[in-house]
Amino acid sequence: MAWPIKCQLKSSAALTDGCVQLPFTSGQLIIFYGDSLYYNLAAQFDDDGCCRYAVLFHFNMRVDWLLFSLMSVVSAMMMVGLGLLIGGWAKNENQSAPLFNLISFPMMFLSGAFFPLSFFPEWLRGVTQFIPMTPITDGFRLIMTEHASFIEVLPQIGAVAAWTLVIYIAAIKFFRWE
Repeated sequence: MAWPIKCQLKSSAALTDGCVQLPFTSGQLIIFYGDSLYYNLAAQFDDDGCCRYAVLFHFNMRVDWLLFSLMSVVSAMMMVGLGLLIGGWAKNENQSAPLFNLISFPMMFLSGAFFPLSFFPEWLRGVTQFIPMTPITDGFRLIMTEHASFIEVLPQIGAVAAWTLVIYIAAIKFFRWE
């Protein structure tokens, strides 16, 4: 296994070249050693809090909670991967927030999260099927409002899983050691 080399400037005037060989690849760093797992766990705590408020205020959701949790985990993985992809693509911290807004706001509006897709013209509905957030919105809508079964939501879960795979591959490719 080829290990990446990370070079850093040493503060002392020691006669070293400042390079340290790290025992993991960029993919392992992104997926296993922190970023992805940490943010996915934080997203699950957030979902848990939303569900507690729904119960507290007697919001009537006809939900299969196991299916809701599965969709939540897969969706959080995809959105965290999208954040990691944009973070790796941006040149610095000042670019990452505008880039994320540039990508996420059109994605939110065109995915059906705010407006039903039936309100859009026919040509735009075809475009929305290629937006990563559309299967998330459709899947949660099926689960929470139509009490859909696992088989009925499987196409949305599969689409989100496929997007997740593509996004993480791209995030690993764009990752830079800096």
